[in-house]
Amino acid sequence: MLPTAKVQIRKLSAADAARLSAAQRWEQTGVAEALVGASGAVEYPYGYSRPTITCAPLHVCSVALQDGEAVTSVSIGDTVRWLMQNATAGSKPVMMLKPTQAGLSTNLVVTTDKGRIYYMHLVSSKTEYVPMVSWYDPANMTRDLSAEAQATARQKAEFEATIAATKLAAEQARTQRVVADKSVGKLDPTTLDFGYTCTGDAAFKPARVFANDTHTFIQLPPGTAASDAPAVFNSSNNETELLNSRLVNGYYIIDGKPAKLSLVLGVGASAQTIQCEKSGQNSLFNWGAK
Repeated sequence: MLPTAKVQIRKLSAADAARLSAAQRWEQTGVAEALVGASGAVEYPYGYSRPTITCAPLHVCSVALQDGEAVTSVSIGDTVRWLMQNATAGSKPVMMLKPTQAGLSTNLVVTTDKGRIYYMHLVSSKTEYVPMVSWYDPANMTRDLSAEAQATARQKAEFEATIAATKLAAEQARTQRVVADKSVGKLDPTTLDFGYTCTGDAAFKPARVFANDTHTFIQLPPGTAASDAPAVFNSSNNETELLNSRLVNGYYIIDGKPAKLSLVLGVGASAQTIQCEKSGQNSLFNWGAK
């Protein structure tokens, strides 16, 4: 069965979608926009604007910085006629500003531990004011978007590679099943002949040898690599003949039913040999190796 995957789609809030759209436009045009949200809140792009913030006497203007940063210094040009109080909203630093009269003009500079410097121009008006001001960082948003896209592409490539590997393994397994099913005839356990005895001390000594009407099967010990598999010879009638065999899933499959087999690994004096000989008819239920 091939693996399946669910595509996780991150659903953005309306505010985050607006920020993302503005960041993408900034990436294309180099122009970052101020965004107007609910309750008249204005969100300015950090590093691409020097906003003028309008406040009014007897009203409080709030300026919220970005998540996860801490204020390191605050400087306001007019400390006499502007009242200021620092606060936090979760992980966001917030400054509360209130002018004592209309018609004032000054500036405000704030630095944070994230290396950001916020510059704002403050003015006061009798009738107009912006209740809430905040910031977004288009450059940071595009970096995050690029990293997310790369991670998604990497995840997709890994998944496609898994699919391809699974298909290949399934095809190989299917091919092996076809070979096993079509080439060796009927494999009824109740009719298999296990009457073979193997002698010798080599590491590749078969776990068992058995046969049906047309083929002989040699089960190699677990862990035997194909490179360490021995050659198989017919040793019947005092003749040595290399047998037509194939290694499938740890089994040598040999055409025919020779009475005596030799499994040989190596040459000359260093050769290792196992002799397997048919000693009599035996079934699966009383077979034993010596």
